[in-house]
Amino acid sequence: MRRPAAAALTILVALALAGCAPGERARSQGMDMIAEGKYPEGVGRMAESVQEDPGSAMLKKDYLLQRNLVIERLLMEAGMQRRARQPDVAEITYRRVLSVDPNNMAAQQGLYDLDVERRHEKMLREADALAKKGDNAAAKATLRVVNAESPGNADANRLRQKIDEPTVRDRIAGPSLNTKGRKPLTLQFRDANLKMVLEAIARTTGVNIILDKEVRNDIKVTLFVKDSPVEEALDLLLIQNQLEKRVLGDNTVLIYPGTVAKNKDYQDLKIRRFALSSADPKQVQSMLKTIVKTKDIFVDEKTNSVVVRDTPEAIRIAESLIAAMDQPEPEVMLEIDVMQVDRNRLMSLGIDWTKSFTWSLRDKMTMEDFKNRTIADYNIPGLSVTVNASKTDGDVNDLATPRIRVRNKEKAKILVGTRNPVVSSAATPAPSGGGQTVYNTAVQYIETGIKLEVEPHIHADGDVAIKLALEVSSAGAQIDTGNSGTVVFPINTNNVNTLLQLRDGETQILGGMLQHQNDQSQTKIPGFGDVPILGRLFGTVKDTWNKKELVMAITPHIVRNSPIRDADLVELWSGTEGRIRYGAPNIKASGGNGVVGQNGGGAAAVATPSSSAFAVPVVRPIPAPAITPVDNGNPPATAEASEAPAAQGGAAQ
Repeated sequence: MRRPAAAALTILVALALAGCAPGERARSQGMDMIAEGKYPEGVGRMAESVQEDPGSAMLKKDYLLQRNLVIERLLMEAGMQRRARQPDVAEITYRRVLSVDPNNMAAQQGLYDLDVERRHEKMLREADALAKKGDNAAAKATLRVVNAESPGNADANRLRQKIDEPTVRDRIAGPSLNTKGRKPLTLQFRDANLKMVLEAIARTTGVNIILDKEVRNDIKVTLFVKDSPVEEALDLLLIQNQLEKRVLGDNTVLIYPGTVAKNKDYQDLKIRRFALSSADPKQVQSMLKTIVKTKDIFVDEKTNSVVVRDTPEAIRIAESLIAAMDQPEPEVMLEIDVMQVDRNRLMSLGIDWTKSFTWSLRDKMTMEDFKNRTIADYNIPGLSVTVNASKTDGDVNDLATPRIRVRNKEKAKILVGTRNPVVSSAATPAPSGGGQTVYNTAVQYIETGIKLEVEPHIHADGDVAIKLALEVSSAGAQIDTGNSGTVVFPINTNNVNTLLQLRDGETQILGGMLQHQNDQSQTKIPGFGDVPILGRLFGTVKDTWNKKELVMAITPHIVRNSPIRDADLVELWSGTEGRIRYGAPNIKASGGNGVVGQNGGGAAAVATPSSSAFAVPVVRPIPAPAITPVDNGNPPATAEASEAPAAQGGAAQ
């Protein structure tokens, strides 16, 4: 029985397919192929369905939709394969996309990028091999080609960082004299020629000293230094004679006049990008222009950063200033309790009697008629009596306990209430020729409830000054203005505006804002109601008592205050008025004390309106003790000069 049934089912399916249109049959087959992962074949079969039935909009829609879905899926797979470092598999996927859509630009660009990546990978292997051999220059030249074509290449950036890591400190600090292994100097010169002194220092220490052609030949120097490092001795000599130096290498120094023109020629400038976390870049820009006198500053508000171009000394001062300024803003958590208590009392006691009655007679009534009438013929209503004995008590407590965190000197607002619409309507008369009156309606919203506005000012000692504005309001009953379309209502308002200063964790209560009303009214029958004690039987007395009280408590809790800054960020040396220098104006000699004499012309050393290219401490004169030789088994090497231009020098042991 099962076999005949299966055969019958197969025959029915075949007949159904035979009865379907050719386009539908091709579409169904294409969908099945796509479901099986045969994307190009399935899309091609669906394209054939459109060709077999070109007038079917449904077939065309399904074909375009499935083709786009297949292309997006294949492109996504190719991207994942590229990130997984499978370029050969990604190439096959891109070619599958092109088999579906030969003009697909994304697939064509992907194949081109794969070729570039293969070429870059080969160059990276070559650069890595060169770096391992020690040829860093050739390796970095190869990496520059990769970075130029692919700036975001992570492998190239990592390899370049690996190559530059041993020298990154020297590149940031700049060239400096190699003082390692050089022993301190003891110099004794009196009215000696500057070039003779420099020559003695060069012969003694082995430092190459190059003089600019504009350094004068007639400069006389008087200098007494004991056990001073080479670089500090040079600094002493240069500051006396308004000269500057530029370190060209670990063993070479260029000396030139400290003039503005020469500084522009020889002074190297650095570019530094400061990424700010909390400070405003425009305020940082203003600070650097005012304090450091930096002219070349660029502010990038998008990344909240500042780019500065200045001398290394100015860059180091700017770094300290920005570090002191770029601090997170203090914040405070305000705990606020707002309570409004309404107490209402109403008592009504007494009797309400009928206040009027009516007696009406017929018109033109004769005496006979009057005699014949009975009491029932008169319109005298029955008397009504109402006894009032009631008492009403009501207590309303409005409570709001917001917790709000606010930054220093920023406003915060809280509204716990309702926005009430106030509708106003204005009528525009119809023109004299006819027509209808036009009504212009406007809607405004009035906020009622508890409105709070605070602005804290956090002090460094833990005090919090709070500017506070509190409003507690409620809308009354709607008032009929008689104007159609206009809706108004009264607003009952209580306001508090104050400025208070509290300690961290201190609670302040603001109270005593009371509103007390006591009303008494009496309705009575004249005469009878005025009788003492018994008058209560001929009238009603109403006593109304209402009391409102507003109480607020506020407690500040400092979440983050201004951090305690390091002493070197709060106070730092910055050189003289005309010369910016980083560091304290004194030289710490390696041993003993030195004596600094004045120059041969008798003029004291004057600061020039420029700064040296690198970190050179400013000389503070040291008291001049008597010079005694160092007795350590070897006589100290000295360079001496008298009025005669002869000198000799040596390094102290």
